[in-house]
Amino acid sequence: MKHVSQYAKPYRRHMIAAPLIMMMEVLCDLYLPFIMSYIINFGIIGISPEDDSKGSALASFIIRHILGQNAGRKSIIILFASLMLLVTLIGGAFGVLCSFVTEKAAQGFGHDLRLAVYDKIMSLSIEEGDEFTSGSLITRITNDVTILIEFTERLIRSFIRPPMFMLGGIVMLFKLKLTYGFTVLFTVPILASFIYFVLKRAIPIYKEVQARIDKINKLVEQTVVAARLIKAYGQEENEEIAFDEASKDLRESNYKVLKLMATISPLMKLMMNFAIIIVILTGCIAISKQDPKLTTGAIMAAITYATQAIRSLIMASNLLQTVSRAGVSAGRLEEVLLCQPDIVKLELDHQNDSGDENEKNGEINSQIKSEKKPHLLEFDQVSFRYKKAKEDSLKNVSFFIDRGETFGIIGSTGCGKTSLVNLIPRLYDPSQGRILLDGQDIRSMDTHDLRTKIGYAMQHAELFTDTVKANILMGLESSADEGDLLWAIKIARVDEFLDRMPHGIDSEISEKGMSVSGGQKQRIALARALISKPDILILDDATSALDLVTEEKVQMGIRKNLGQTSLIIVAQRVASIIKADRIAVMENDGTIKHIGNHAYLMEVSETYRQIYQSQIAAGEAYE
Repeated sequence: MKHVSQYAKPYRRHMIAAPLIMMMEVLCDLYLPFIMSYIINFGIIGISPEDDSKGSALASFIIRHILGQNAGRKSIIILFASLMLLVTLIGGAFGVLCSFVTEKAAQGFGHDLRLAVYDKIMSLSIEEGDEFTSGSLITRITNDVTILIEFTERLIRSFIRPPMFMLGGIVMLFKLKLTYGFTVLFTVPILASFIYFVLKRAIPIYKEVQARIDKINKLVEQTVVAARLIKAYGQEENEEIAFDEASKDLRESNYKVLKLMATISPLMKLMMNFAIIIVILTGCIAISKQDPKLTTGAIMAAITYATQAIRSLIMASNLLQTVSRAGVSAGRLEEVLLCQPDIVKLELDHQNDSGDENEKNGEINSQIKSEKKPHLLEFDQVSFRYKKAKEDSLKNVSFFIDRGETFGIIGSTGCGKTSLVNLIPRLYDPSQGRILLDGQDIRSMDTHDLRTKIGYAMQHAELFTDTVKANILMGLESSADEGDLLWAIKIARVDEFLDRMPHGIDSEISEKGMSVSGGQKQRIALARALISKPDILILDDATSALDLVTEEKVQMGIRKNLGQTSLIIVAQRVASIIKADRIAVMENDGTIKHIGNHAYLMEVSETYRQIYQSQIAAGEAYE
């Protein structure tokens, strides 16, 4: 809770002002029973305000200065009823103002917290995001944040109200009669002990409820994303059964906590009614004994104060319930906020010698750099292993790529091709070794600066629910002009199907790109990767849904228009990389043993020959 609470600091003024405003509302509410007792005593029963034993100096002062000495009962009733209405309106005005200030603080806090969680999610590596699961992250950023907003609202409103009602009510009861005050005080420890016992059992169940909600969200997300697959395999009934079980688990967890919470309200009401009975009983006994200090109006006021005092406990118990849930939600959010991203900038130490020797070494280094520029991209003995994997996916991989070079990567399914290219934009970091861009370790570069140099088109093209234009311009709305847009569309062959769309480039794409075909999705994604004219363009099987002729046209367009861009093509088909300057063949154990052009690899690489021959038989490879 400590880390989450820091997002409430900008709203401290609101959080201080709201309880102070609330105090004024409570004071108005506490004074209403006194005014009501004046109506009963002086207006209905007819006791004289000047009576030494049963009168009231304050009531006498008000009546004398507003109505005069000979005021009738009806006038007294109307006067104090009007005063009650005025006090109620004033209290209501303070209540509205308090609600406004409270919402300003609670909603602002919720916005800042939600934004911080979202920013943290964006900073997590792909692997860290998978550890939390998407369903759980959705629950945390929506349901858990909402619970904390509700907690903030109740805390601000209930920070003053219940204690003031409790203390004010008890003080007023003691003022009316000693027995009344002790009656309410007697109920407080009983109720407090019971609430503590209930909430102690409820907190673990709240954690269980949130976990059940995570599972529900995960199942819904999975069903929506894989709707076509589920329908194709006729698994609707199985998915319904799985969802029904998850929903039942959530229902049972909610039943557990609600059963516990349901016991609080009846006991509260029982104790409240018990206190009221005691007040009425002692009042009747006092009146029967003709106690001059106790009147019917005083008894009515005492009932109201007893009710307010015990209801304040009910309000406090509701707040404690919210605290219990908020504590669970805050813990879940802190798990995300305190998670340290794997992908961080590495501060490399450069220690130089001093004096003439340092200058001499600098001159030598500058001469070497001028004679031989570093490769654009270099893998230096890179190994990589996923967190939960037992073996490395990549083992001691070393190669380089020069500016303007077309570099192909091929290998059997699962050999680590995608894992390798994911290291270049730092979606993951290598377990060992280093990756250099223009001679600089990419871990020492700002990730945003690094990724602006890289265009990345994946096999499974992700499109957003927006226009074709917005998807292509993603993040470049201010820096890309119309010419760049048309240029990228033409190279990626997007123009071939734009005319068939209802509004051309401004046509809306439905969720998950369901309104376009697989080949169209890939071409839009290609245009998105091309438009920034990156130093490195990675096509990770990004043309797998295109026919060979269209794929060839796309590659020719890239080579012709982006001569200084290094093109990395990850492919399953030999035809996709056969004309590359060099090709790296990945073995099943995650190593690269051979790199060269097609002719060279046909001579030295058994793995490459097998892939080529299998695709020749299938009619997929050509020279």
